Amino acid sequence: MDDKEILVAWYQEENNFARHHEELRGTAANVIVAVAAGGLGLIAFDQKLLLDDLPLATIVALLGVLGAVLSAKQYERVRLHLNRARQFEACLDELVPKIDLMKLRKAGTRINEEQFPHLAKWRLYWFWVALNVIIALIGAVLVIAILIEQRLF
Repeated sequence: MDDKEILVAWYQEENNFARHHEELRGTAANVIVAVAAGGLGLIAFDQKLLLDDLPLATIVALLGVLGAVLSAKQYERVRLHLNRARQFEACLDELVPKIDLMKLRKAGTRINEEQFPHLAKWRLYWFWVALNVIIALIGAVLVIAILIEQRLF
């Protein structure tokens, strides 16, 4: 293998790791949303807030917190691998200057920013963290509501 092939292999490997962490984040989010929805459905089933609902409401709140932390951590892992991949890309750019990979990347980014001037500024991982924070808040509000309803708060 020559230097270019080695760099391409490492570049692909780091991108594969980043993709893997995105898939893990998506799977974790799906599980957390499904379990939280099931818990909320059970809490709402009898249309009353009973003391028996307190453990489920607590679990929903804790799942939301866990989901937010997992989303943030998976984002950090994705960024780690993408930052590593960019380093390999920069080396490739030096080895094959006539292609100018960095110029192509910047041009693609510029076109995207022109087509989506507002959306391009938003970081997607904040939506995943926010989704889980909302789940945590719903659970916390239910815990408080149950405690108030049962005159324990």
